[in-house]
Amino acid sequence: MINKQEAIELKMRGLTYAEIGKKYNVTRQRIQSAIAPPKAIKKFVADKTGGCCEICGIQLNGHGDIHHVGGKDYDYNDINNLRYLCRACHMQQHSTMQCCWWTDGTYHK
Repeated sequence: MINKQEAIELKMRGLTYAEIGKKYNVTRQRIQSAIAPPKAIKKFVADKTGGCCEICGIQLNGHGDIHHVGGKDYDYNDINNLRYLCRACHMQQHSTMQCCWWTDGTYHK
């Protein structure tokens, strides 16, 4: 059985979903699903952007990704730690291994 809080703590320490999955003998997808924000939180984050990507502004029609911004000092699924992004911008955020968000919620390159 997955200990959700422990899995979140491992993720915040920098482990990948796959590495956490190995610990629990489950798939990466199962871990990602287990520690994802609740649907109501996802909807709130999407609604506050008008359903658009917070970086490029493209309309997502409910198909955006939730991006976790902060590190160990943030509540993993707190609304202030989440951004609504299109797949391309979400992948860009992870490929650079840096986050360009400030705590006031604005984006800076």
